[in-house]
Amino acid sequence: MSANNKTSNIGLNQWQGNEYPLRTDFNEDNTIIDTQITDLDTRVNSLESVTDQELLEAVKNVDGSDSGLDSDLLDGKESDHYLNTDNHVDGISNKVFLLMISQT
Repeated sequence: MSANNKTSNIGLNQWQGNEYPLRTDFNEDNTIIDTQITDLDTRVNSLESVTDQELLEAVKNVDGSDSGLDSDLLDGKESDHYLNTDNHVDGISNKVFLLMISQT
């Protein structure tokens, strides 16, 4: 007897004390699991064939302000920020200086 309760992701049986599983229930659950693993394997294999250039183009397509990526920035700052000596302490950037003193 198929369970009344099912797992939320792929719908496997979760029998309660008053339910009695049949062999066919286990076979059906095994088929669901096997199908999910096959689908995941197919997706992983398709990712392995992605070239470095394709990956770079994909990153470029989503990079930019408000993307959360901003790969052209370092700690959210343009490169000229780090060239400005006002942002340095005795030749060491403020961030590195703070990191150094926080570890003492």
